Amino acid sequence: MGAKTNETAAFRPLLEPLDLAGAVVTFDALHSVKDQVRWLVQEKKAGLRS
Repeated sequence: MGAKTNETAAFRPLLEPLDLAGAVVTFDALHSVKDQVRWLVQEKKAGLRS
């Protein structure tokens, strides 16, 4: 991450290429953004643990 960037902005680009179907994804509260959680569960078919 660059000094002027935001971790939240890198969330999807980092996880997009991964096959997360059935995987349990853990993250801290910073990434508990409703749209990102929906994307992980509905589109990437991941399970969550926060």
